[in-house]
Amino acid sequence: MGWATPDASVRWITWVFDLRHAPRTPISTTNWGNLAQKSAVSHISDRMRHWDGIDAVVGIGTNLFICSLPFCCCPQFASQLSLFWRHQQIPLNSSASSSTTTTTSFCAPSTGTSSAERRASSATTFNCSIASSTVNECAVMIVRRQSEECTTTTTSVLTDRGNEAGTSVRRSSRKWFGCCCSFRLAIVVLMPLLPIAVLLLCYLLLPSSVDRSEKPIAKDKSPILEDPLIRLPTDVLPIHYELHLKAYLPYRPAQLDFGTKNMTVDGHLRLLLLCRAPTDVLMLHAKALSIEHAKTAIWPDEMRQPGPRVIGCKELAGGNDLLELKLDKALLPGRKYVLEMDYKAKIGKAHEGGLYSGSYTSEDGEIRLLAATQMQPLDARRLLPCFDEPSFKADFSISVQHPEGTTVLSNAPLAHFRRVERGWSLSLFERTPKMATYLLALTVSDFKHKETSYKHVTIRVWVQPSKLAHTEHALEVTVRSLEYLEDYFGIPYPLKKLDIFGVPFLRVAAMENWGLIMSRQQNLVYTEGVQAKRERQFVTDVLAHEIAHMWFGDLVTMEWWDDLWLNEGFATIMGMKAADYAENSTSRTSQLFYEHTVKAFRFDQIAHQAHALSYKIGSVREVARRFDRITYLKAAAVLRMVERTVGDQMFKLGLRSFLRLFAYRNARSEDLLWALSTTMETSNQRNRAALAIVNFSLGEFMDSWTYQTGFPLISLKPARNASLLIADQEQFFYLAPVAPNPSRWKVPLFFDTTTANETLWLLENGPVTVPRGVLIDSNAHGYYRIQYDNETYRALICTLLTNHTQIELATRARLLEDAFTIARAGRLPFSLVLRMGEYLPAEHSYLPFLVFNNHVQLVLLLLRNHPKIEIFRQFVQQMLEPMYQRVFSTNVPLNDLSDTMREFAMIQLCHFDYAPCVNKSLTAFAQLKNKFFMIPPELRGSIYSTAIRLGTANDFEFIRRKYFAEEYDSEKGRILSGLVSTRSIELVNSLINEFFVDKRAFEEDFYGFLLKFVKSPILNQIVEYMRHNFRVFANRIRHPSIMKVVLTYVTKWMQSERELEELDAFERENAIDLRDLRLLAYLKELRMEIRANIEFVGRGAVQIFDFLDQRRDRKTAADDVDEAKTADTPDWCQWRDNRHEESFVLSWHHRQIAEFNFSQKSLLLCKIHMSYMRFIIPPALFVVLLAFVVLLDATGMPKSGMCCCCNSAPAAPPPPSSCCGRRKRQGVLSELMEWERRVSCCTATGRKRRAIGAPVSKRLEFWALNHFGTKMF
Repeated sequence: MGWATPDASVRWITWVFDLRHAPRTPISTTNWGNLAQKSAVSHISDRMRHWDGIDAVVGIGTNLFICSLPFCCCPQFASQLSLFWRHQQIPLNSSASSSTTTTTSFCAPSTGTSSAERRASSATTFNCSIASSTVNECAVMIVRRQSEECTTTTTSVLTDRGNEAGTSVRRSSRKWFGCCCSFRLAIVVLMPLLPIAVLLLCYLLLPSSVDRSEKPIAKDKSPILEDPLIRLPTDVLPIHYELHLKAYLPYRPAQLDFGTKNMTVDGHLRLLLLCRAPTDVLMLHAKALSIEHAKTAIWPDEMRQPGPRVIGCKELAGGNDLLELKLDKALLPGRKYVLEMDYKAKIGKAHEGGLYSGSYTSEDGEIRLLAATQMQPLDARRLLPCFDEPSFKADFSISVQHPEGTTVLSNAPLAHFRRVERGWSLSLFERTPKMATYLLALTVSDFKHKETSYKHVTIRVWVQPSKLAHTEHALEVTVRSLEYLEDYFGIPYPLKKLDIFGVPFLRVAAMENWGLIMSRQQNLVYTEGVQAKRERQFVTDVLAHEIAHMWFGDLVTMEWWDDLWLNEGFATIMGMKAADYAENSTSRTSQLFYEHTVKAFRFDQIAHQAHALSYKIGSVREVARRFDRITYLKAAAVLRMVERTVGDQMFKLGLRSFLRLFAYRNARSEDLLWALSTTMETSNQRNRAALAIVNFSLGEFMDSWTYQTGFPLISLKPARNASLLIADQEQFFYLAPVAPNPSRWKVPLFFDTTTANETLWLLENGPVTVPRGVLIDSNAHGYYRIQYDNETYRALICTLLTNHTQIELATRARLLEDAFTIARAGRLPFSLVLRMGEYLPAEHSYLPFLVFNNHVQLVLLLLRNHPKIEIFRQFVQQMLEPMYQRVFSTNVPLNDLSDTMREFAMIQLCHFDYAPCVNKSLTAFAQLKNKFFMIPPELRGSIYSTAIRLGTANDFEFIRRKYFAEEYDSEKGRILSGLVSTRSIELVNSLINEFFVDKRAFEEDFYGFLLKFVKSPILNQIVEYMRHNFRVFANRIRHPSIMKVVLTYVTKWMQSERELEELDAFERENAIDLRDLRLLAYLKELRMEIRANIEFVGRGAVQIFDFLDQRRDRKTAADDVDEAKTADTPDWCQWRDNRHEESFVLSWHHRQIAEFNFSQKSLLLCKIHMSYMRFIIPPALFVVLLAFVVLLDATGMPKSGMCCCCNSAPAAPPPPSSCCGRRKRQGVLSELMEWERRVSCCTATGRKRRAIGAPVSKRLEFWALNHFGTKMF
């Protein structure tokens, strides 16, 4: 990133940070100037603030801008700062550009000045004007003082050929004099605006309702860790890897055998290095490599003469995979060296990473082998000695000698292919762009491909020959995703080709290697009529996510793994956008709240699973743990909140700027935030409603979400003023942590309508007030849970039961999700939650059913032994039956959504033994057994499960044989779901025996079978088997992360003290194996969840069954009266409060909050007590301030005036002639005079007030509500 220029005579170091774009992404002069002029200096200085000894940020040069060079000196010139300013230009014509040099000397005494005195010293500024036509490079200088000796330095400024030869102090004085004159003239012009400035100063300085003193968030953004063995030193940098491999892969084991060399690789590495600081030790990463020390050598790059000798080569202990090369003499700074090594590597197993092997069965029944790589996160070191960290980007030139008959793929296009000797071929690849080692990719196989092209890019999908015909969808998705992402980012895909390779085995779903995406083969093939629409969508999602990584992760790479959330979060959110575009759909966008936010909540609300998005990594082992739901899903949810905060357009422009600035480089999260902030500052279309009205930056906003664990619960409670609610925040954990955490966030409370999008900020310093009747975050963009007060919940339930479409789909899903979770945490009665769910028979959308079902299934599992459990099962079935009848009616159009809902309805209703569903399943299964019968793919899983659960041993054997004869992986997964649904103990034992004893059984879908196994009705038998045969179980799996998944599902259903005691006994009996798998600590965490289950069974069961008993009594009473009128409407919904604050819930969406909008003066006047304002500033001053706002208003004061409202809530709708029915024409002053007397207001007349149009008015209005609203009660 930078380099140092030492000078022995003056003993100073100038650090120059190069901000040039990569050659592929040139930047225009105008754009670069806008970015650099205002923000670059402060951004760079902030990033370097943690360096010791930095005295000043000297300057930044830009085209057509005045560049100031500050020299901070005390009055006695006690210290000296040496300056170096470099400005490179490209002339417009081909002729060489001459330059002139201006020299200025400074001298200072050598001693006697402290750093504090230097900071307090005065500053002298020398201005120089740079005029050039094109700027290709701009540099920022940071001065680090090494001594305080009196020296004289020279500052040279290169100017364009058209400038005069030299710049003198006299000329600088003239310029300064001209600036002073201009300044005096500006003062004269601006003097009349002084009163306005005073008013705006009051805007900034007025205190809030609560003390604004905030404690800074504890964070550590430094990528350098205390343990030097975790990170490599930066004394030497890699520039280029030249790697030659010979792979001994017997891809046809029956015909090919290399003897003892089978499944090994011979490697030869030539690594070009740049020395930055003198060192006689080289540190690299290497793991499971056999290095030939005698052939390891290093020499200067520019000459083939011997350099330093390698006198020692050893692997360091500590588990950090470090290889230390000791040299007989030090490398010289600024010189390039070549390191040459010969070594041997192994072709390992899929779960190990590096270069691993897999197998598949050809069409003629032959077992064939292939080899592929999985380097992320830390496994490139298994293939070659390297600098295996994301920040050490370098180029790669790869050549591979491989068995004849196989094809080799790598990141770059194939440059040359030839046969070198009998039975061997050689593939040489072009040089890659600069990239991280974890993106290096290689495959050796006899797979075939289908090919297409998009613009200049060749696109190929590689699979085993028998599945080649099913890759058309993958090709189409790839082309459409590239098209969307190129347009969104404004940067073309930078490589010549994109290969997508389908691997039978992969420890992750897919991997974003640059130019060679790896994916599980089942995620690349799709056949219409054989696979469900949901499975097609999954293929699209996987590919779109990995293609999004071609920009986020590959083109711009995180600097260290603590910013992994940046890579994965953006790939997740951009992958969803690209997937919807690829399928010309909006289904994913409509479910982002569930797919990202809700799924992230389920991990982030459990204390022992939650972690911050970015936190310090203490060991190499912790890197792999970063790849979890929080890193992927919480990151996407938080970024979606940021997108809503800054605005869609600003978000897109900021990402474009970020990608251009850091292309082919590394970046940190603050670099992204700087790019977004700079884009907002320099754009005329910035979102003023969100960040423009607050006194903190986008970076400060994001820090509270990036460096803190968990998320807030926004609770709303009644205020003394009936028209307001008090919104406050606290950290939410479903399982309370041992010690309470005072974490607080900068929370944007969104109010979205079709006419306006407003944001109210809930900050760390205390609560704010919001109007009663306005739903927060109706489109579910915020990463927080919301708990309304009981009165609001009742009004919402009334709306849901009478006309649920008045509330947005995302809000309906959010209400159910938050209410169920909060109730399970003991903070909300279950009766209210289940009452809310009673509207579902009228629901037509899929998302609320999905949320509801996830929660009730867990309740059913925990209460399975309760004597009244059948009553709850009947309640859930009644909520789902209308959906089943609706989706299977003849007039329902067939599309992706209806297919998904049909699949969901079949699975759930058959599970409840709903007669129409069971009959449909058994009939279809019988037809499938007797003759060929095409069952719709989305229904097969439910049909198999129902038939096996209710069928015979013959049915089980039929479906088992079908599994081993099946070609399609997706169909095998559905059959597995059926097999594990059996209730027969004998059949359970046969499954367990096949799974754990015969390792060949279910080998192709080992982990898929395991997950289905632990989710099945035979879970009790599996637990019993685990307890007595854990050694066999552990030897079969041997992977801690997979074992954690198994233990999670096994303990999820435990809900009694007896079962907790059984878990304790299990731990004692298998302590050694559990310790070896690093699972003892995890079992302690699971005990907390079991304790919560026990508490829920004791508390929640009473509430649930009391509600169900009352519901049964209410239904019985309704039969004697008029069921149509009262059966589904609670008593408190029969009379509706006609106050504006209460009745909004019934019509807030259709009115679009037009009569209750934040951008109305009436709300501002009604929501702020004049009596409170008198304690802060004189009332007259505040009246003047408001009058000034009105004068700025483009639309003026509404002529209809403020609604004359009653001071108490009416008992019935007010007549037109009443106080609230009349509309008085009042002026500004008369309204202000009646402000104190008329605190409440209503809009019973239904007339829309005219909104304030001026942005300043809106910002001041929100500011006033945020600052003074909380003191109204």
